[in-house]
Amino acid sequence: MGFRMAVWHFTLRPVKTLRPDRAEQDRRRIDFDAFFRARFTQFVRFLMMSEAAQREDAEDAVEAAMLDAYRRWSRIDNPEAWVRQAARRIYVRERMRDRERRRRSLIAEQLAHPVGEDWTDGDASMIVDLVRRLPPAQREVIAYTMDFYGPSDIAQILGKSPQAVRSNLRAARRRLAELYRESRDGHETR
Repeated sequence: MGFRMAVWHFTLRPVKTLRPDRAEQDRRRIDFDAFFRARFTQFVRFLMMSEAAQREDAEDAVEAAMLDAYRRWSRIDNPEAWVRQAARRIYVRERMRDRERRRRSLIAEQLAHPVGEDWTDGDASMIVDLVRRLPPAQREVIAYTMDFYGPSDIAQILGKSPQAVRSNLRAARRRLAELYRESRDGHETR
């Protein structure tokens, strides 16, 4: 079986630079300016609703997304969808960075002030023992709460609804109170 080799011949021609003329640049800038003015507040509201973002954080994310959109304006087919998704990604990424900074800060604080300084060893072990007696979902929610996460953050991390997290948290607190009273009164716990 023989092989045939294809030979391609290329002709070299000077390539015209793809810089838009001044009028085209002005038209694109005007289109973007109108888009920005018409949609900025709408995108901020979208992030506040969809991600429970604070206004300032939503504005920062939308501004960054709009800047990216301006740089790519001629290549974006659906600017509305593009900016919504970009703003959402930017917001979520910043939230994750903030969460990681808080986590590292808490770890550094815990290393600087070990549990033994604030609690007696007996208190710490009693609390850990009580938490261990909770069902897994309640135990998990309590652990995040003790690390200063709020219900909406916990819900996002665990992929559950905020209502489910609040329900587990409420049940866990009730059960911990019962367990604590029982242990304090010297009764045997379940």
